Amino acid sequence: MSINWFTFLAQILNFLVLVWLLKRFLYGPIIQAMNEREQKIAAKLNDADAAKQHSEQQALIHENKIQELEQVREKLVAEAKHDVQKWRDEQIQTARTDVEKTRKEWFAGLQREQEAFIQELQRRTADHAYDTARKILSELADVKLEEQVITVFLQKLKQLTPSAKQEIEKFLQESDDGGAIVTAFALSATQQTKITDAVKETFSVDTDYEFRFRPESLCGIELMVPGRKLSWTVNEALETLQEDLSGLLQIGFASVNHQDAPLDHQTEFGIATQS
Repeated sequence: MSINWFTFLAQILNFLVLVWLLKRFLYGPIIQAMNEREQKIAAKLNDADAAKQHSEQQALIHENKIQELEQVREKLVAEAKHDVQKWRDEQIQTARTDVEKTRKEWFAGLQREQEAFIQELQRRTADHAYDTARKILSELADVKLEEQVITVFLQKLKQLTPSAKQEIEKFLQESDDGGAIVTAFALSATQQTKITDAVKETFSVDTDYEFRFRPESLCGIELMVPGRKLSWTVNEALETLQEDLSGLLQIGFASVNHQDAPLDHQTEFGIATQS
């Protein structure tokens, strides 16, 4: 069997031409179309991935915003609760302060009224006791009582301590006006001489003494020198009694109120030196 090389070569050439034609007009467009389609599909997939990523990012952003809004809401609610609680506490404290202030003012007013009432009661009670005692002593005063007052005064002069005598003698020596003897009753010449002699004998100072009559002294004698006073009067005893009675009443009322109040002074009768 012989090979027709012309036919063989022609067939090969035809095949190559066919392949070229198929590639040029069939496979090329198909492959190009497939590539283009593949690119479009890839682009769409890329777009889909990008859209998905964008959606996920937007969802994440939205979720973050929701969380932020929730945090802001919780913060605002907490601040509102805190402000409400603070306002409530302030109002309660203000109300308590006002109530306490009103209570203190009420108790202070009540205390002032009570103290004023007690003081007035003390004053009236002491004044009444003082007036009663003064009236009784005034009615009992007579010549015998006056003589007894003079006798007691002279006895008190003799009982003066040396230091008291020296102090009064010093004032008498430094004084140019001498001294004054004040009585609540008029003295006879004999009584004046008796008192003057006793005073001069006690203080050993030769000076003149002026006798003065002062009924409001009620009952008693006072030796007055510049800067000092030596006295024994019922008035002083009554005034001391009045003060003591007032103090006792105050202690009595204080004990009712469960308070302790010490007695500030004591009653003392006799001769007292005063500046």
